[in-house]
Amino acid sequence: MSVKNARKIGFWSALSVSLGSVIGIGIFLKNGSIMRNIASGDGQVNFIALLIAWIVGALISLCAAYSFSEVATSRHSKSGLAGWIEALGGRKQGLFIKVLHCTVYYVLFIACLPTIAVEGLFQAIDTNNSVHIGYIFLCGVGLIIFIGLMNFFALKASGKMQFIGTITKLVPLVLAIVVGLIGANKTHILNNPAMIENPVNNVGVPVYATSTTSSFDVSSLFLALPSILFAFDSFLCVGNLATEMDKPEKKVPIVAVITIIAAAIVYILIAIGSGLTGLGSVGEILKTLTTNTQIQNDLAIAVNVFITVSAIIVINGMSMAFLKSCEGLVAAKHIMFYQFFQKLRIGKHEAGGFALYWILTIFYMLLLGIPSVVLNDDAVFDAATNAPVVIVFLIYAYACGLGIYDRYKQRNRCVHVKGFLVAASIAIILILVLFFEVTIYDNIVKVAMNPYGNSSDGLFYSTAGVWKNIDHTILFWAIFIWAAVLPTINYFVLKKDSEKTGNNKEFFVKYKFNWKEAFKKGDKNNNLPINLNNSVSVVPHPSVNKNQFKQVYVKKFRKPAKVLD
Repeated sequence: MSVKNARKIGFWSALSVSLGSVIGIGIFLKNGSIMRNIASGDGQVNFIALLIAWIVGALISLCAAYSFSEVATSRHSKSGLAGWIEALGGRKQGLFIKVLHCTVYYVLFIACLPTIAVEGLFQAIDTNNSVHIGYIFLCGVGLIIFIGLMNFFALKASGKMQFIGTITKLVPLVLAIVVGLIGANKTHILNNPAMIENPVNNVGVPVYATSTTSSFDVSSLFLALPSILFAFDSFLCVGNLATEMDKPEKKVPIVAVITIIAAAIVYILIAIGSGLTGLGSVGEILKTLTTNTQIQNDLAIAVNVFITVSAIIVINGMSMAFLKSCEGLVAAKHIMFYQFFQKLRIGKHEAGGFALYWILTIFYMLLLGIPSVVLNDDAVFDAATNAPVVIVFLIYAYACGLGIYDRYKQRNRCVHVKGFLVAASIAIILILVLFFEVTIYDNIVKVAMNPYGNSSDGLFYSTAGVWKNIDHTILFWAIFIWAAVLPTINYFVLKKDSEKTGNNKEFFVKYKFNWKEAFKKGDKNNNLPINLNNSVSVVPHPSVNKNQFKQVYVKKFRKPAKVLD
């Protein structure tokens, strides 16, 4: 097999990357925290509110994904989302998002998820949590080294692993759906008033008392949405694999929409099972298969193993997208110190993006891993994944807004898709409401009321009292500020470099077109070429930047220009 073919992926591999990245560890555990958020004062959970929360989260994600069926036609880009924003909003905006997406969003998950993945495995064999998290962190480092090397040297093999792993981790989820819906061992407790006083089911597992008539606060739905959107996040990571696919402008949006629909079906069915049984996790639902305590413990171990597999598949999918994002930055000279990265090679492979991948990964893993080891707690890793989700959904909303603006100005940079305006508008409104709820209410108002209360952060190896609400908020805003500062620093470093080398001058120098010089072909009076079918075919002067020429031409004449070589 040639190196070229080994580094290509097909539609099904791309779909498995997207599904594997979206259907991750969240659905195994998230219903518990969601049910806590929407529980009323007497402890009851409104079943209808639980379903509405998941449906709203799915609607936001689906509208955003569908909107990108139009936005993605703006450019065939290795940078995915950032490339589309550049095509619609301008180079500076695209550069900012491209750097933020790579150096903050992707890498934060790559730094956190390996340790969380290994935690699931240790939880299966170390039920007493006696192993220090430092050893778990080291195992997580080993895991990301293996995945990173495979993504670089054998992308196609990595895609196959993604496909097999995605199918594998669906097994316990499908089983949990069936068990939850049928109510094994008569464990359906919906509308059972006895559960309010004694919330334990027929097999001895503690439950949430669920009801279709209990009260609920609408604001509690928004408190639950961040956890839900975390479960839908990463549906556009396949956009960074665009150059590894045929016709990516068509396939990427299709993959994203199919991913959201498939994930929504799985999530909502599991939520129904959770509501019927009052159980907040897949492991607890599967425990209802038997009344035997030993078998219940064995099932819990099996679920933890599947959680590890699920997390590994998420890491693999995000690692692919992260690596391609790094390679795109280096190839385009859009990352500071690009001269150093472009000189690096491993055999026939350009290794600059690979080196950037590891520099960022090591930096963030140490930044988050050291305090986690000192505290012997995984709350830092869990908390660090919250801000990136909010940031990236805000970027989704902004990209949808650019698509709407493109329609309004009739710039025709995108192929129009029916229903885009409705879907994009819904996505923008709901994402903005969520954004202000999470930033203002969750991370300012609520924390101000109880700054030293115990944070809900932490998964497997977490001790109550170690990580406070104020700690969560400080980390949240630190990541938010860093996400603005780092791309800005990168911009000014590139600007200074451009003054010396002339590279990237399109970002910093306003170019004025001389239209007589811009055209090589025209009539004898140097008029514009003849307009054919509302478009023109032109050959610009060799000194003119073709992409910039297209943008200026459309802006000046409101007609697309087909630039010929």
